Amino acid sequence: MKKLLLLIPCILMLAGCQPIKNKRVELNQNAGQILPISALAIDKEDDLYKMTIESIRQDSLDGEVTPEYFTVKADDFSKLFYNADMMFASRLYLSHASVVIISEEIARFDIDKLIDSLIQRPDVRLTLRIAVSESASPDEILQAPSVTDGIPGMALSSLIEKRTKDQTFKDFPMFRILDYRLNGRDIALPVLILSDDGHAAPDSSIIISKDGGIKYA
Repeated sequence: MKKLLLLIPCILMLAGCQPIKNKRVELNQNAGQILPISALAIDKEDDLYKMTIESIRQDSLDGEVTPEYFTVKADDFSKLFYNADMMFASRLYLSHASVVIISEEIARFDIDKLIDSLIQRPDVRLTLRIAVSESASPDEILQAPSVTDGIPGMALSSLIEKRTKDQTFKDFPMFRILDYRLNGRDIALPVLILSDDGHAAPDSSIIISKDGGIKYA
């Protein structure tokens, strides 16, 4: 995994990535400026969307992989991702991102807009999972220390995957959310809370209807 993250910029440089001339943010011609992302947390604060980004840092091939966090704000999701790309003149590389933590408000009323912005980015995987924070903000859930002492966002992804397999959570990756929403069906997202010892923990699933109605299961 460590070697893979360091090889990504080299592979993209050899591939000769070209700018994408539509709503997607243009790929930077300098592949070394791509910033690997492991997870996102998105909330709403003072009528602005706030996104906390967990990036992966590794200073050498044999060095330890560590997370770094930074936050951006904007009044819509497209600007939110654009501002993040421009923050360090580094395009977010979301291929490694496997989970996005959002607030209940965004889950109820803005999930369609969020997914639309995500799928406009060429590196987002349709297997990406979206979870809802409860009793703590999305960024608190994201940055909670991992039980396994690994990267918190990656640990959350593993937790959700495990609880999906044992059917604690319903299986709703992004491609299934898209399908259900297009057909006017209710979706089910996993709910994460902070345990008494400050770690992120599974709670339940939130069922969300097209009009934003909710129930917990």
